[in-house]
Amino acid sequence: MKHLLILLCSLLFLTISKQAYAQDDIHYGAEETFQYWAGAAPWEGIEVLNGQYWSSAHWSKEYILYMEVNVPVKMALDFIKDNRLKITADEVKFPEDAPDWFQPLSSFKEYEAGSQGSKYFINTATGHMFIYEVQL
Repeated sequence: MKHLLILLCSLLFLTISKQAYAQDDIHYGAEETFQYWAGAAPWEGIEVLNGQYWSSAHWSKEYILYMEVNVPVKMALDFIKDNRLKITADEVKFPEDAPDWFQPLSSFKEYEAGSQGSKYFINTATGHMFIYEVQL
């Protein structure tokens, strides 16, 4: 029994040590970003224009996503509904580390979800979307 306890403690220590020295990842590129975010390649009808994805090496799966996509209008409306997005009247403020290409125009409505600060800029007439999603 004592040997089993030592073995379990050793495995726990090695697991924690590996997590402590793991590197954060940052990914650039449209389709690669989509794949990290959605867990699959973009499906038919989705055109990913730009993307940047940072993920922590921590077990809690923290990430920050910037993405620009064109989708069919119905898909954009379903995205709003399925994610329970709400239009925000807040003053638009982009994070300081936003990429240069992350520039939604005034024709986009700003939506938000959750309490972490995720923002979605969607032109519901065209299906053009800018997504800033954060999970920390």
